[in-house]
Amino acid sequence: MRDILSDKKLHLKQNEIFHLEVPAYQEISVKNLYDDAMADATLVKYLTSKEYLSGRLLEREFFFGILCTLKNQYMKDIIADAHKKRYTVADDDPKKEGILISD
Repeated sequence: MRDILSDKKLHLKQNEIFHLEVPAYQEISVKNLYDDAMADATLVKYLTSKEYLSGRLLEREFFFGILCTLKNQYMKDIIADAHKKRYTVADDDPKKEGILISD
């Protein structure tokens, strides 16, 4: 709150937050995306730095709310890429293990 009042950080109102259904995949986690988000000049203005978190991570809903609002296409691309990697069998997969489901 101190950083917001001193204009070091910015904030969004709750009704300005755009929520996306972010799957609970290991590759799409706060732990994996936090450092990349803090390297982004736009996102760093809205996210809490590690020094204020006492070694904990940001709450998932808050973190992804900020990312989905400010970097919507980036989040859509990450989710689509994760789905693609999880739900398609690679051509070079020697086992070719997969299940084909159709209507």
